[in-house]
Amino acid sequence: MEYRREPRALRFWYDDYSETTEQEVTALLSEHVGARARKVDIEVEPATRLSGQLTVPSGAYARGAVLLARGPRSTPLAQHSKSFAGALNKAGFATLLLDLLPPADNVDPTNLFDLAVLAQRLIEAMHWLRTQPETARLALGYLGVDSGSAAALVAAAKLRAGICAVVGCEGCPKSRQVVAV
Repeated sequence: MEYRREPRALRFWYDDYSETTEQEVTALLSEHVGARARKVDIEVEPATRLSGQLTVPSGAYARGAVLLARGPRSTPLAQHSKSFAGALNKAGFATLLLDLLPPADNVDPTNLFDLAVLAQRLIEAMHWLRTQPETARLALGYLGVDSGSAAALVAAAKLRAGICAVVGCEGCPKSRQVVAV
């Protein structure tokens, strides 16, 4: 005789199938509100380290990771990058807010348009994101601000795979240098 399993009510599979209270739901949801932020230093070239901030929404609910590539800190839009990052964090995205130019490079204005260097720094930062436990499995994208916009386009084209989105804010893809992609 063949044993046949009859479908049973879900409650038979649990020891305690009592109703969940509003306080229990609130406590569970509060565990996943907010974000964890940490300062990071990423070596992108020998003797060149970029400082940034990695912010990951609390819990295991990050929808993806966005690398926010900023040009010089002096421009108003570059200063609003934190607002962009905050909005992305609230929407469930992890963010890496990264200054593409260390303070020493910020002095020479020609560094702003060295797209080959800026793009390579973005690529290295993306590789770094892939090594972090909290972002290793997330879909990745670039959000470029000012000259970071052009660098993000060049970096995504060089990678050819692995970047799900590229968004540019007030950055002109034209530069004083032609970069072969």
